[in-house]
Amino acid sequence: MGSGTSAATSAPCRRTGCCACSGGERTRYSRAAYGPSPAAVEEAATALDPVAEAGAVGIGDGRILLAVVPRAGQTLDSSKLSLELADTLPPHQRPDVIVVAESLPHAEDASGGPGKLLRREIREKYQHLVD
Repeated sequence: MGSGTSAATSAPCRRTGCCACSGGERTRYSRAAYGPSPAAVEEAATALDPVAEAGAVGIGDGRILLAVVPRAGQTLDSSKLSLELADTLPPHQRPDVIVVAESLPHAEDASGGPGKLLRREIREKYQHLVD
């Protein structure tokens, strides 16, 4: 390496949504590059007290739709939930749309309980809200 230079490194900044690169240069990173993790979004949502269940899906060009079900006797406000998730999720994992649903679709389980979350059905049912 030349004098005064180092290998370029970057790390996403949770607060600003930029990469801090050597030399102080900042560049926007995209959701496509860092790929939102549905499990991480769902985990952050269900960690909030009034959320019983959550299902996150990617829509189109990296936008995220989050469907949530409130716990019994609780109500959810999607705007308030969005603000709370902004405190815990990095920018590339924050949902663009939050839908409060009565229930989420699951595959049939052999035991009669809810099986695997059917994210495709969540996407099909609520995608029009993102477009």
